Parts: sequence; structure tokens; C-alpha cells
Amino acid sequence: MRAVEAFPVEQDGETLFCLHDPEAFAEKPLLLPLPWFFLVAQMDGTRGTAALQAAFASQFQGLDLPEARIHELTELLDRHGFLDNANSAARIREVREAFLAADMRPAWHAGAAYPKEPADLLRWLDGLFAADATGEGAEHNPVDGALRGILVPHMDLRVAASVYVPAYRLLRSVEPADLYVILGVAHHGDGACFIATSKDFETPLGPVSTDRETLQRWEEEAGLPLCDGELAHRVEHSIEFQLPFLQYVNNRPFQILPVLCGPLEPLLHAGTEPGQVPELARLLEGLAAAIGRTEKRVQFVLSVDLSHVGPKFGDADAIRDEQAAQVRARDAELLACAEGVDADAWFAHFAGDKNARRVDAGLAVYTFLSLLRRGQGMMLGYDQDRQPETDSMVSYASMAFFSET
Repeated sequence: MRAVEAFPVEQDGETLFCLHDPEAFAEKPLLLPLPWFFLVAQMDGTRGTAALQAAFASQFQGLDLPEARIHELTELLDRHGFLDNANSAARIREVREAFLAADMRPAWHAGAAYPKEPADLLRWLDGLFAADATGEGAEHNPVDGALRGILVPHMDLRVAASVYVPAYRLLRSVEPADLYVILGVAHHGDGACFIATSKDFETPLGPVSTDRETLQRWEEEAGLPLCDGELAHRVEHSIEFQLPFLQYVNNRPFQILPVLCGPLEPLLHAGTEPGQVPELARLLEGLAAAIGRTEKRVQFVLSVDLSHVGPKFGDADAIRDEQAAQVRARDAELLACAEGVDADAWFAHFAGDKNARRVDAGLAVYTFLSLLRRGQGMMLGYDQDRQPETDSMVSYASMAFFSET
């Protein structure tokens, strides 16, 4: 088997197990009943047919497993690209080469997460902004200082629209930026601190240009490459989900600097603070210098979610009201660090429990707070997506950040 995700799903009163390839080399997710999922879990490349039959009989009280059934399962897995074999290797190589050779990153999630046709997308966005009840008094800066950036979710747009919209409504009320530095999350990156791409981004509303000049300056200032792992951008949603909103609220062209941020966990488990990592320090200083050298008006978009808890994400216990309230309280403590523009306090929040809630915002927000240094953050929205089919939950928020006057 290839390294893929697996998690339980309740469907019509039955517990099934979903195999999902986060990098989308496999054709589509597969739902398997428990006996077949058990077999999949045994397929580590060391067991032949007889060993699989023996393991199955031991697990399921002597039930016989015909060899033909094993072949049926392996053919299904092979057909969908889940097996680690020559067929999947050829598919992965073909997809990788095609993506790296392209100048434009396709709108991977259009038609699934949001409308694919331009007119439909505009109508959909019109509806989101019209339905946002918080927008009546929000089209002005409620605090002193210039707007420097927003924090928004990358949750499913259909689920989290009411939290996205207040931030973009506020962004629409100020002078448009020439360059938006989008700090997303490398959900399936290679562990690098930052993964950028020089590719432009396709959207249903037209292409969005990447600022290659600022990207090159960042690499030169840091003395480090930033695009080596850019395959991570192929199906990543955290950059893509922001683009229709940015196009909708801007009345003139703009560029982006699309950056996926890696995990904080290596630092947390090593007991190391960000300032003690020379490579990260060089990258942060290089980004600050590159932005400082441009004459463009720059704003940041932090495309992040908060807690990921429940069995879907590896926890033993289902999320009930009590656990959701505890997560809300801990999220509020974390977001208070962002409101105070305190990068050190933001990182310290994770150090105690090694990010037990699996907040994916860690490095992206730390980077922005380190660059802003002084200012004020303001909460705009918070919500939790309870997912009953997996007894799990994701929380998310939106914020605005202002520099000191």
C-alpha cells in the first residue's frame, strides 16, 4: 500500500473506512467495510496471500477468505492507484512532470468546493456577501492604524462562509493592495518551513499573477531556495480558496506571493524556539527584506484553520459538547496572543502540549506576527464545524490586523 489516509465514517448505521490520498494521485477515495479495511492494514509488502488469509482467519474467528477475494481487493486498490507498485509510480511520475512543466497552477477545487462557471461563482459570492449580517457596520477601520492583513479560514467555503466574509468585507473597504502575501498551510509538504511557487494561479474569474520578482528577492536575501517542494501546491486548497474572494473585493489587478507554511511540530518536539533555528531566521529576515524593497502596497492573507480534533484526526474520543467548549476556550487563549501581536506568546501556547489540538495556523501566523511586531489584532468571527459522520471537529476564525499609528 502507498502511504494514504484512513479514517472511520458512519454511513446508514454502518462503520466504513475511507481510504483517501491527500495528494490526489489515487483516482478517488474508497469506502471499505471493516473486513476489507483489516486486509488493507496488513498489506505492508511483507505478507503474501497465505499470510493474509491466516491473519484474516485469526481476526474474524476462523472465517475462510478465498484467494479470489484477495485478488478482487488488490485489483480494486490497483485500479484506483492505492498500491505501491509500478502502475502507481508511473502515474505519479506523469502527474509530477506535467505539473512542474506548467506555467499555470489549475483551479483544482473549482466545481467541487465552489462554482466553476464565472457567472455562477459571481452570483454565489454576491449571495454570501448579501447574507452576511455582520457586514452592516464593518466597512470601515474600527481601530486606529492601517490594515496590514487578515486571517481567514481555509475550511470548506460552503461551511465557513459566514467567517470568511467579514474579513473580506473589511479588506474591500480599504485601498486595494498591489501584492497579497498569502501564507497558507502545507498540509502535505516535505517538512520545509516555507514552500513557494512561481506559477500563476488559474481561477474561474481569470488568472492571478504571482510576483516572481519579490519571490526571487526573497530567495536572494535568504540565500535559500523556496520552490524545491512546489508539487505541494498542486492540490493544496489553502491558497486557492482565497483567490475568488480577493478577485471579488478588488476592482483592479493584483499579484500574489503564494507560500505554504510547514509544521511547528519539529520545533515543539525538539524543545526549540523559532529564533534558535538559523534557517528559519534567515527566511523570516529575507521575507521582511524582500517586502521592504518593493514599492508595491502589500497586505497579508493568513489562510489557516485552528483545532483539528476527534477520531478523524487520530484522537480516541468522539467530540461532544463538553469537548467542543474546551476547544473553544483554548482557541480563545491562542487568538488573544494574535490580537496582542505577540509572536512569542503565540509559539509558547503550543509548547506546553506539543500542539495537541493540531492547530495548522502555527507557522503562518507566527511569521506574520514576527513581521508586524507592533500593532493590534481584532476578532471578526469564530466557529466550529462539527462533523457527526466522524465525531470530529475543526475550528476556525477570522481576524484583521492593524499597524500602530
